[in-house]
Amino acid sequence: MPAHPSFYCRGKVYEQFGTFDLSYKVAADFENLLRLIFVHRIRTRYIPKDFVTMRTGGASSSGLRSHRQIMHDHLRALRQNGVYSNLFFLCIRYPYKIFEIALTRLNRNLWAGNKQK
Repeated sequence: MPAHPSFYCRGKVYEQFGTFDLSYKVAADFENLLRLIFVHRIRTRYIPKDFVTMRTGGASSSGLRSHRQIMHDHLRALRQNGVYSNLFFLCIRYPYKIFEIALTRLNRNLWAGNKQK
C-alpha cells in the first residue's frame, strides 16, 4: 500500500471509481487506495522522491484504541471490497513497523555520530 499523503491521481479516476468513504473513522485513505489500486487496478507509477514528510500523531496513532480502530476499519474495507484477509494477516505488519522504526533510529544515530567527527 503506498503512503497516502503522497498519492496523487487524476480527477477522472475518482469520477469513475468513487472518492473517499467518510464512514471510516481512521482508514478512509486505506479503503480508497485498496479500491483504486488493488480492486480496480488503476495504473500507478512510483516516483522515488520525497514529496511529503509526515509527523507522528493524530487519530491513527494515538494509542491502543486507535490501533484497534485501524484493525476494525481495515478488516471492514477488505471485506467490503471482496478482498480476503484476517486478523493474523493484519497483525503481521506490526513486527515490520517495529523493525522499520528501529532501523530508522539506528541510521539517525549513526548519521549524527558521523557528523560530530
